[in-house]
Parts: sequence; structure tokens; C-alpha cells
Amino acid sequence: MSDHREKQLRRFLLESPLLRPLPPNSGAVRRFLASVELRLLKRGEVLYEEGDAAPAFFLVRHGEIHRFHREPAGEPRLIGIHGRGSVLGEVSFLAGERHGARALAALDSQIVRIPSNAWMALIREEPEALSVLVQIISRRFHRTLDPDDQPEPARLNILAYPDNPKRGRRMAGVLARVLVEEIHGPVLLLELSGIEEGDQGADVPWHPQDAEGEGESPANLDAARSLADTSILARPVELFEWLRSRSRTSNEGFDFIDGSPLLLLPEKGNRSLRDSLPALLGIMRKFYSMVLIHVGHRMRTDHEPLMQIYQSSDVIACARDASGRAGPRWVEFRRNLSGSIPDFFDRLVSVSEEHQSHRNRRERNPDRSVPLKQNRIRLFLNANGELSIDSPGIHRLGRKLSGKLRGLSLGGGGARAYAHAGVLETLEEERLEFDGIAGTSMGAVIGAAHAAGIPAREIQLLLRKNLPDSAAILDKGLPLVSFYRGDRLNQVLMDVFGELQFEDLQIPFYCNSTDLNSGDSLIFESGYVSMALRASVSIPGVFPPVQMPPYTLVDGGILNNLPGDVLRQRGFSRVAGINVTPMSDDRSSQTHVDFSEGVGGVWDYFSRPPVLSIITRSIAVEGRELMRFRLEDFDFILNPDIGPFDLFDFHKHDEIFEAGKKEAAARIGELWQAMLRH
Repeated sequence: MSDHREKQLRRFLLESPLLRPLPPNSGAVRRFLASVELRLLKRGEVLYEEGDAAPAFFLVRHGEIHRFHREPAGEPRLIGIHGRGSVLGEVSFLAGERHGARALAALDSQIVRIPSNAWMALIREEPEALSVLVQIISRRFHRTLDPDDQPEPARLNILAYPDNPKRGRRMAGVLARVLVEEIHGPVLLLELSGIEEGDQGADVPWHPQDAEGEGESPANLDAARSLADTSILARPVELFEWLRSRSRTSNEGFDFIDGSPLLLLPEKGNRSLRDSLPALLGIMRKFYSMVLIHVGHRMRTDHEPLMQIYQSSDVIACARDASGRAGPRWVEFRRNLSGSIPDFFDRLVSVSEEHQSHRNRRERNPDRSVPLKQNRIRLFLNANGELSIDSPGIHRLGRKLSGKLRGLSLGGGGARAYAHAGVLETLEEERLEFDGIAGTSMGAVIGAAHAAGIPAREIQLLLRKNLPDSAAILDKGLPLVSFYRGDRLNQVLMDVFGELQFEDLQIPFYCNSTDLNSGDSLIFESGYVSMALRASVSIPGVFPPVQMPPYTLVDGGILNNLPGDVLRQRGFSRVAGINVTPMSDDRSSQTHVDFSEGVGGVWDYFSRPPVLSIITRSIAVEGRELMRFRLEDFDFILNPDIGPFDLFDFHKHDEIFEAGKKEAAARIGELWQAMLRH
């Protein structure tokens, strides 16, 4: 280590809470400083594992370390976030026990390792050091007892609009306002594109390795040259203060910093920035709940500081105008970065700006090249072609960036599932959005329509038109495999969904079916929607199974009638469910003719014999018992009062819609609280 870096490390240690109360020139302190070790960790690298011995403890100089505890179910839970100056691993060290948690770097980090012999020598001569460490432990313990002070990591996200950085700057401003609303914490918008309003547009000639400084404002170039001539670049705290001097607080509640000079430095300045950047990003994450970095079209893989920023990000949102073909910058952006960042497509969110008129069309998604369906966000511009905080999709993008996606699970229940459409109408009126849908059986049918962007009122009209009564889907056949052939059901699904595929839906959608061969649940999230729905609604004994080699598929409700776990497994942090399986069901257990309904009761008895209701009720009872073990998958469950209705009461659509609306209206306040809880 150079003399200069040794002095910097010594200064940091003496100013840290651990050593600040001690006399800096005492022999014990000097010997301690000479005995500690500096370790460098890359993002994602483990500092120690749960169960490791603890012969030392640690002090974070730069970066950010997260501690995770493994829950009984095996899932890791974040229990600590450690930034600059934070001590960790000290409890296990003092107790002489093995580490009870796992610690890994959330950013590139510099960690001071304090071995046992160095610490014991220090406290023998300077006992006050031990009392300081005990105070640090005590403060942390009290924080863990406060339910309102639980760790939640700050996030660092990138927004790129390679084909049109000017549009990207406007999108970044709108998105920052949305983030303030969604996360209820301080937000920083760091502008790195360096594109002045009116300077560069999408039609400017371009090469993947643009010349450094081309098209940049003279003021930013001058600021970069001046910065390179100072020693600020080597001191992250002072560099952060320099950036803050270039900031302003917007009227919308977020801080804005023009940091583009950081990417215009000469080579010597780049080397200094490269060493300081992990610490600088760690400081930003300490001050802000969200750091949104707009990079425009910048993608130079040979620019180390820029690549450090990309590699430190949680999400990389790449936007484009979907009214035409993707431009060369957009194509090259994804090609360059996917070759330089191994998990690029895991972090990528593909954002398409579309005209409002496309919103209610069931048509192909403009961007089918992203592997992960849940990482596609469609934004719909207003009639003037502008983006605003009210544009459909913009809050969904904000929740994706903040890691607070909401999912809605719709249970199966035949005609009773019509209550879902009533609930959805109330959710639309209350402007409560969900970012993904999972459904089973008839719940899957209504969920797919909602995911396609069809408003709740139109869904109700489609149901009235295509399923006016049970005869619309019940076509009798020889009762060898099932009572009904399923041809009418196939036609209804084709009439509504046609050639629509999962990739074309406006929000992610998942539905489940049960494979009779393996006894496992099968999750559909790609391919033709109508085919997946046909498999999900195949009630055994009522409709024939769907043969999809090597699978023989029947109703998904047999194993999971309210698939909230499907959403949890795909990263949705808040999940609500709508259960339309009643606890008691007199209608399904009825085995005699209902003469109170006259001739209609006799007709129903022979056209839909009680054996069908007995089969479906038996499946529902088993599904209800299985759901008891899945309640932890939900933050909230709505239970419309659909007990008075039968599985095949499709002709009572209006009454069932109203039952869903009534339940949602009565509990909308509770539902909002559950979805907003952090």
C-alpha cells in the first residue's frame, strides 16, 4: 500500500466511531493501526458465511455489506445493512462463537479486518475501546427492537434511452417523481448523459465508441478538467460534497445532480475516480433510499468508472420508442453490455413507450426479445405523445425499480369466479394497480383478460356475451372421459383471446394446471394464452384433460386453487388474493331435484346432474385445506360472499359481480394498507 493510501486509511480509522474517543498518538493506537488488514470485496463476494469461526471483526471503510439470517424455511432474511464506518461481526467475535449470519458485499467494498491479537493488545492499554464497542452493540440491539427501524437496502438503478437521450431525460424526471410517491423516502436523480436540451436527438450519426466529450456542453468539460486538477477525486466524502454543490432540490421532492463531468475526466482522473467510486456510491446509498442514474446512451465498455456503475446497479432499465423499429444505439447497447456484464439480462428491464391508442388492443408486444416476462414494462403516452406521472405503466416501472411489486392471485370457482370482475372494477375505481396476475381455472380466465389490459367493465360484458349461461360451455358427450366434450369451451376461449400469447400481455400473467402423469403443478407463463387457460379450467369429470405431451393436464385448483406462491417465487413483494371457494356450500351437496325452481329445477337436475357438483365440491374442499398451508404467501385475502351461488350459475352474472364489488368496497382501505406496508 502506498504512503498516501496508508495515511488515508489511518485517517479513516482515527475518525471512525471505534477509535474516535482514543488518544490518536498513543503507542497502543499506533500499534493497532499497523496490525489491521485492508480487504477488497467485489459486489456479491462473501465476507463470511453463517457458521464460520470469528477470529476477527470488521469495519466498513467503503461500500456496503449486507447481513442475512437463514429462516427455518431456508429463505435468507436481511437483518443488517453496514455502510461506511459500520462495525460488523463483533458479537460473534466477543462471544467466541461462530457467525450466526452471512455477510456479503452489496457494492464493491473496502473492509478493515481487525484480528483478535490486535484488538486484545489495544484494550489492554486502552480499555475505553471496549466500552466504545459495547455502546455500538447496544445501539444496534435497540434498533432491532424497533419495528419501524428494520433494515431496507437503498437501491441504485440505471435508466438508459439509447436512441433518444433527450426523451430519456424527460422520462427520468417523471420517474423520479413517481419514485418519491412509491418509496416514501429521499430520491436522487443523478444525470450522467451530458446531453444538453436541444443538442442531440435520435437522428445524430452514431458509433458504439463515441469520441469522448463529443456533443458535451463546454461547462461540463470545464468542470471535468477542473475536477481532475484537484485531489477531491481521491476523497469520496469530499467528492460527494462537490457533487452536492452541483445539486438542486426539485419542486417534485427529489434531488437532482448533474454528474456528467465524472464521465468526461482525462485518463488520470478516471483512475482516481475508479478507486473512489465504490465508496461514493455507498455514500449515496446511505443518504438516499433510491439513486436513479440516467446514462442516456453511454455504454463504453472500456470506460472503467462507467462499467463500475453498471455493475453496481440493481436494475438496468433500457427504454425505447415502440412506434418504430429499435434504433442502432438500442441494439448496440444491449449487445455491448450483455457481453460485459454476465447477469445483464437478469437485471434488465425493457421499457417501451407506446401511444395510448395501443392500450386496449390485444396485439403483439413490441419487445419480445427479453427473456424474462416480468421484466417488460409498457408505458402508454397521452394523446400528445407525452409521458406524465399519470401515464399507465409508469408507477409499475417505479415499483419494479424500488423492488415493491404487487401481485394479485385469482382463485378458481366456476361461475363464482365472476366475483373477480366485480373486485377488479372497484380496484380500478380506487386506482389500486397490481403488477402481475396469477390465476387458476375461471380465475385464470378473468386474470388473463385483466393482464391483457381489458377494463373490468369490458370483462363483465365479455362474460355476459360469451358465457350467458352454463349451456354456452356445457356440450354433452359420452361420459367416458368427461360429461362434456369441451368444444364449446374451446370456442369461447378462442373468441376472447384468439392468437394472443403471454408475451403480448400488458402485465405478467401466470396460470397453473395439474399434470395427471406426474401429479405436479405446471405453471404457464409463455405460449398461447387460450391453450394455457383451457388446461387450467379442465375440471376432472366435467371437461376432458388437455393432452400436451408429455403432460395430461387438468384443473390447476386440484393442487393450488389460489396461487400466491407463484407470485412470491417471481419476486412480488406484496401479494393479495381473491378466494371464491366458500367455506360451506349447501348447493353443491344437494342431491335431489329443487322443485322450488319449477321446471327449471328439473331441467338443471338432468342437464347438470348432482354428480358434477359433488366432484367439484370434493376438489374444492381438498383445495381449501391445502390453502391453509399457503396463507403465508399472502399479505391480504378478499373473500366475496358467493355461498348462495352454484358453480354453474353463469346466468347470475350480475349478482355475482355485485358480490365481488361489495367485498372490495368494504375492505379497500385494509387492502391499500397491506399493499403499501414497507
